[in-house]
Amino acid sequence: MANSMWSAAPPTCEKFCGMPPPVTNGQAVLRNITHSHVGTVAVYICGNGFVLSGASALTCLPSGQWSASSTQMRCQPDQQCASSPCLNGGTCRNVNLNIDGLSNFKCSCTSGWVGTKCQAPASSAQTHQIVLPGEYKPEYANTSSNEYQTDINPIRLVLTLFFTTQGLDVDIVVTALLDGSIVVEFSVLPSSASATLDPAVVKTALSKIYTSELFRMLYGSNAEDYLPRPET
Repeated sequence: MANSMWSAAPPTCEKFCGMPPPVTNGQAVLRNITHSHVGTVAVYICGNGFVLSGASALTCLPSGQWSASSTQMRCQPDQQCASSPCLNGGTCRNVNLNIDGLSNFKCSCTSGWVGTKCQAPASSAQTHQIVLPGEYKPEYANTSSNEYQTDINPIRLVLTLFFTTQGLDVDIVVTALLDGSIVVEFSVLPSSASATLDPAVVKTALSKIYTSELFRMLYGSNAEDYLPRPET
């Protein structure tokens, strides 16, 4: 140029990692896509009938290498569905929850049956609502969305643990996330076909959730600001 300066800064050459390593019976999905530059995250998903063992995601490192090799992860046959956990005609499929304390399968129940294993008559479901701190996402309106399916799992685990601390062995099914902070609509079910739940006992236990040590630990000292919603 006339001022003896270059028109722009010189280009730089960046390392990239290439395609993430393959895994049998699964695939890698890139989050920050276009190309695998440093910081790109590859998330591994297994096909139906398989569950992931090992790291669930790899990161492209400044060295130009992925953070782990494909030998550190495997899509193994789903042993939970192989044991036919779904009762009363329900069908089983694998899901990757990757959350300790929750099963890595999902049952689709036949008419009249509900529960994680389709173990309870629909008439036994007791519906309640609580409010949790957090920001409502429009995607929650679609109960099949990734955001809804991902976010209900820790909520379900927390509710299950809470009822356990109250001496109740229950099954929790989250049925909706509604607007207003996050309003959780859920059903409390017997954990087995032969068990029964007294609605009064469940209601009394639920009235203690905002003052429980578990809820305070997870949601802070202002937990009592979140009041139970009327039952539907």
